Amino acid sequence: MENLDPLAILKTMHQPLVVLDSDLVVKGANRAFYTTFKVEPDETEGVAIYDLGNAQWDIPKLRDLLSDILPNSGSVDDFMVEHSFESIGRRIMKINAREITFKVDRGETVGRLVFDLGNNQWDIPKLRELLEDVIPENNTVDDFEVEHDFKDIGHRLMVLNARRIDHLQLILLSIDLTAHRVIERTQFEDAERRSFTLELIDRMRGERTPDAIVDVTCEALGRRLGANQVFYGEIDEAGEPFVPRFWQNGPAAGQDAEITFSDRLKEGQTLAIEDVQGKAAVSSLVYAPLMEDGQLRAVLGVHFLDPHDWQSVDIKLVEDVAERLRDAVARCNAEAELRASEERFLLATKATNDVIWDWSMVEGTYWCNENLQLMFGHDPARIKHGPESWMDRIHAEDRERVAESFNLAVKGPASTWTDEYRYLHADGKPATVLDRAFIIRDPEGKVVRMLGSMVDLTAERDMESRLRQAQKLEAVGHLTGGVAHDFNNLLTVILGNAEMLSDDLDDRHDLRRLAKMIETTAERGAELIKSLLAFSRTQTLEPRLVDVSALISGVEGMLRRTLPANIDIAFNRTGRRWKTEIDPSQLESAILNLTLNARDAMPGGGLLTIEIANAELSEDNALRDQDVTPGQYVMITISDTGEGIPPESMARIFEPFFTTKEVGEGSGLGLSMVYGFVKQSGGHIHITSTPGEGTSVNLYFPRSPGADIHSETQVANDGLVGGHEAILVVEDDTLVREQLMASLTGLGYRVIGAASGIEALGVLKQNPVDLLFTDIVLPSGMNGHQLADTVRTLWPETKLLFTSGYMDKALVHDGQIVRDVELLNKPYRREQLATKVRKVLDRR
Repeated sequence: MENLDPLAILKTMHQPLVVLDSDLVVKGANRAFYTTFKVEPDETEGVAIYDLGNAQWDIPKLRDLLSDILPNSGSVDDFMVEHSFESIGRRIMKINAREITFKVDRGETVGRLVFDLGNNQWDIPKLRELLEDVIPENNTVDDFEVEHDFKDIGHRLMVLNARRIDHLQLILLSIDLTAHRVIERTQFEDAERRSFTLELIDRMRGERTPDAIVDVTCEALGRRLGANQVFYGEIDEAGEPFVPRFWQNGPAAGQDAEITFSDRLKEGQTLAIEDVQGKAAVSSLVYAPLMEDGQLRAVLGVHFLDPHDWQSVDIKLVEDVAERLRDAVARCNAEAELRASEERFLLATKATNDVIWDWSMVEGTYWCNENLQLMFGHDPARIKHGPESWMDRIHAEDRERVAESFNLAVKGPASTWTDEYRYLHADGKPATVLDRAFIIRDPEGKVVRMLGSMVDLTAERDMESRLRQAQKLEAVGHLTGGVAHDFNNLLTVILGNAEMLSDDLDDRHDLRRLAKMIETTAERGAELIKSLLAFSRTQTLEPRLVDVSALISGVEGMLRRTLPANIDIAFNRTGRRWKTEIDPSQLESAILNLTLNARDAMPGGGLLTIEIANAELSEDNALRDQDVTPGQYVMITISDTGEGIPPESMARIFEPFFTTKEVGEGSGLGLSMVYGFVKQSGGHIHITSTPGEGTSVNLYFPRSPGADIHSETQVANDGLVGGHEAILVVEDDTLVREQLMASLTGLGYRVIGAASGIEALGVLKQNPVDLLFTDIVLPSGMNGHQLADTVRTLWPETKLLFTSGYMDKALVHDGQIVRDVELLNKPYRREQLATKVRKVLDRR
């Protein structure tokens, strides 16, 4: 052995190898080193490694390896160094280095049997196998692993390379791979832990509830570690633990084991105890804390019934699983909350009548509930997404305004947007909608999402429009009713005096002609006032129980004469018609007015259809039109095939003096009179019209099953009939009173006048009369019907006759004169005055 060349060992290695002493001086190198780097042994051995080749080996990366890394680790594998050498050029080297520490003396080693070294510590069975069995049969052995526990240096893993030199000598090279194997084992354990964690994460994702995730995780971790029990418990904000969930394997320790959270856990440090002393239900445990905002929020614990040697890799596994479990539970809770929120949202969208929409500006997606199709006929699955598609469904007249308001809201800082506009139904008809949205922005203020609702206001806006129109018509009606009273007083005087002048000027034809002109003009004025009273529903109606079909048959000839030859007229009378109680003369006038309107709408000819039918208006009709009362009605429909009414005129067709005809071709009172008459009769009127196709007017009059309560024999009129009875005329207007008294005096009556009710009572106390003829509107706190009530009490034999320029609520109910009340409407002719007075006086 003394003659063995020490470098013979190096020569057995095929890769470049150099041996350095503790001062980093080269002790030797193998032939591969000299050949590869083109250096000679005398230039290398005994030289510091950094001085080799004129300091070419003074490489910073090599200094890091030898001065810093290797002293701290003992071994380094695959350390990459890149350098340019003068002799051989640029080289990339992978350096493996080992720090060799001799724990034995040379004197205790040289000349000794290898199995006796270190007090027989080298008497290793695997080494004996190599030397006694393997080498004799094989002259060369590489990478023969030997693992052994040495007293001085501990557990070691060695790789032995052996070469036989001759039958007496061999070279044995031992490479210590202990640190390398630890690294490999650690890497393997890390890979296994990652594989286990990834598999566990997949299992967690398959569960839908936090409890299921906890159960799966605790079982997987328990089986992985071979533990008796694994638990997971959460802690509330007050620091109180919730009841944990356990996984149990083997004898019960679980819920009986007292789980305590020490200060170490509360500080976020893992608690690991290999042997729990005392009377605890478990002997070994690991608790991994989970923190949130510096507070302990959950603990994952592992229990063993027996003492257990906890390896760092196992503790690390528990900590990793705890983090994964906390994240999975939080994710599951968030998903459950999101699902619940989405379910609530979907239920809310189904419960509402609104169109709910969600527009993601980032993803370019648009969602809305099924009400878009139910209300507007658009299938959400088929409509295009984006602002252009939405804008295309907005009425052309509103589009620019809505786009401007929308863009201002999006570009500005607004958090909400609201607009009312006309939205087009799938069939092209516009609907009035109120669109409201919440605007969601990112931290930079850019809009990322809008969530809104669209409400259909069409019916509401139509009702508001009808209400405004009704209020407008009501206001005009009150105005015309008030004005009509004063005009009728004036016309009464004018008409009465004109008639008297006309009678007295028989021999003065020129003056009599002027009187007749005054008389005719007054009559025309009276007709105008009558039209206004009809519109304002303050005319006095004289209803009869009417068979409408028979009435229209009676005026059919007149209607046919009214229409030109190019207009055909058709009558439809279906089934047995109900009767209604209305003023027949006013109904005739209404039908004539509507016929004339139809004629004017068909200048080129057409068809006029009059239909009489029974109809029943339901609660739905009442909901659509607040003026409609549900019930049974007699319906008269007058339709034409004319030009139709423009949409912009429909809202005003009932206004007095409004007309679509040329100036001078119509007064604008025809439809106003019809409207007032129908409403005053307790009925309803509905008009539909399509430009270019025609107009249809429906008149509804309440069904009346009773008898004709106003039927009576008419008194034949054989000219002016007077008398000699005493009449008290009560009229506050001096001109009207004087004219009336003169007319009655001219008829032979004894006439007394009074300007008020109080004055009239004073007269009656002194001079009882046969007839009290009183205006309804009187001054001094006593009106005409109050005066009449007093007269009925004090002088019951006195007959009563009322006069008025408009309908009085005290004497008229629902537009009809109260039974047993006689009324003479202003203005009136002498003939009407004479007939009415004589009729009242002759009544028994």
